[in-house]
Amino acid sequence: MAKKINQPLDIEKQPIELKPGQRILKSGVIYDGNTGRFVAQANANPYAITKENTHEFARKRQEKTAALLRKSIIEAHNSSMPTPVKSSAGAFAMAGAMLYEEVVLNSDAYPRDRMEAWEKLGRHAEVLADPRTGPDSNAPLQQATEFITALSPLLELLRVQLHAKDVDVIDAE
Repeated sequence: MAKKINQPLDIEKQPIELKPGQRILKSGVIYDGNTGRFVAQANANPYAITKENTHEFARKRQEKTAALLRKSIIEAHNSSMPTPVKSSAGAFAMAGAMLYEEVVLNSDAYPRDRMEAWEKLGRHAEVLADPRTGPDSNAPLQQATEFITALSPLLELLRVQLHAKDVDVIDAE
């Protein structure tokens, strides 16, 4: 005989042995009148939350919440921005680029805000390593060296332009 879809499984019901003072309530829970506590579930519910599966249910709930949040971020970004994105990571990248443009590149912004935004965006974009978590303790020194090396052609260009305008440049060396 073929089983029908959405029909309960035929599970052999084993007789439940009740101890003195225990009784089965309408909900199927075994209640112990001597201790005043619920002892067990007479009819096992596979969807019941127990201490064994509570972490799994919490993880599933967090995954669903995160998926809904990512979907909402994409919808909100695409409804208000001219450039649509297909992923929440793309929306965050666009928002990070806007923050970088509005805060870090804005010369009128407060210097501390500019530096904090530069550090956080750089760390999250994995352009700047976090010295606390990096395996290399010389990472900040190496990053500073790379930054100064990249900055030197710009400083040389600035020096040439200032000399062309006959401005006295005091050399720090």
